[in-house]
Amino acid sequence: MSSRQLSNIKKVSDDIRWRQTIPSSYRAALEERLVIVCTPLTRQSRGKVRRCLRNNRSRHNRKKAQTVYAQILEEAPDVFLPFLLVISPRACENFDVPKFCQNYGKQELVPLKNDAEAIFGAIASTHGINESSEYKRLIGLLFPKAFSTRPITIAESGQHWAYHAADINAIRTVFGDYICRFVESASIRLREKTKNPTLQTTECVRMSLPRSNFQDAIIRLDIGPARGLAKTLFPRAVLPLSDEPEDGCTQVLLEQQGISISEFEVDHAYFTLKGASALAFATVFTPRICEALEASDLRLWEKEHFLLDTSDCVTLELCRKEPHYGTVFLRTGFIASVQIASDLYADVGML
Repeated sequence: MSSRQLSNIKKVSDDIRWRQTIPSSYRAALEERLVIVCTPLTRQSRGKVRRCLRNNRSRHNRKKAQTVYAQILEEAPDVFLPFLLVISPRACENFDVPKFCQNYGKQELVPLKNDAEAIFGAIASTHGINESSEYKRLIGLLFPKAFSTRPITIAESGQHWAYHAADINAIRTVFGDYICRFVESASIRLREKTKNPTLQTTECVRMSLPRSNFQDAIIRLDIGPARGLAKTLFPRAVLPLSDEPEDGCTQVLLEQQGISISEFEVDHAYFTLKGASALAFATVFTPRICEALEASDLRLWEKEHFLLDTSDCVTLELCRKEPHYGTVFLRTGFIASVQIASDLYADVGML
């Protein structure tokens, strides 16, 4: 095995580990070689006409490649996928598997996202290999659902791009009038408007996008009185809150009570609500936000584990003290989040 081949395998392995899916430039190679791996060669019956040398050679190369791929899958499953994408069937002819396994070393299995499994599934269906024992074994190795854990995201750590100062008009476009009214009545927004009544950006909407991979993003929305929103999103939650009417117009309510924004203090003790009603998403958020929630790794994982009615893609921190300000946390798919960030923070850099 050449040092160039080894370098290419490591490069592709790093790329897959970063993307957590199959790079588009390798899709054709994956299709060709997956069929080789998962289609056992049957013994050809003898005919009266002698088979041509070219056909014999092609069959020999295919059998040799199948043997090498199977050995790698058995001896070094952690590197099987990048190996399959880099090493062609022709390169398998004189490939030394034991030497490769000795030189490459042991690594952790590369975690793959759900869209990667969909790529494998489409290829298997096209070529009729989805019921083969080889394919089922491979999928069980690459996508171990029985042992899968709840997906994490580095957007919840310090390894992310932080976006602040969202445009008010963009908030209305992305999230809709309903959510925008809650944002406009948040304590942070009221203070911003007290200092600068014409300010068209707000710190109430912040985003965290992973820097080094394609994991989920986190959107934080500071909102005004959220008791009604809490009841809509978390209908099963039992909270010791009053049943006074609430329309989100915090500033008007406070002015009627003779309380200025500067005098009002926010209580930082709060309830944390999880397990939002998935059916309520469409009544609160725009279709665009609903699609971004559904595209998150967390939501896909929830569906795989039959958590269909509720979701932790939407959580709410609700202040215990009236007027019950809140912060909504949305966990959204990476690709959709990039465009959302672009629209919300068109004139703002990332930190």
